[in-house]
Amino acid sequence: MPSHTTDNEYVFPLSLTSSTTRNGTAEGLPGELLAGIFAAHFPGHPVMPGSCMVQIAERLAEKATGRRLQLTAIRSAKFLSPVSPDTTEEVEYVLSHVTTDGDTVAFRVTVRSHDNINAKMSLTCKTLKKT
Repeated sequence: MPSHTTDNEYVFPLSLTSSTTRNGTAEGLPGELLAGIFAAHFPGHPVMPGSCMVQIAERLAEKATGRRLQLTAIRSAKFLSPVSPDTTEEVEYVLSHVTTDGDTVAFRVTVRSHDNINAKMSLTCKTLKKT
């Protein structure tokens, strides 16, 4: 579960270490998913693609809001430094400025490792009907 630093901020730690990605889960993300991402991008020099960082943010926003979401807009996205299990064991996804307006959820995401900011994004999603 995320930790709350304020009423409108959620912090999700995400382990990138091989033991966790093979044998466990990271905030509900299947470990095989992360291992597969790093195996494919790029063999011998693993880096998390920006599109995967966006998808992880969407999934974590579902956890934070308790809603099933579908990404509708990337208002901004800046990928500032690579995310790789070779250089860090864990990153934090910080969701902030979470706002809801009817079926729309908007939020900001900062991905950080140690004292480094890896990415900043502003995303909008729509709430999907439960089936």
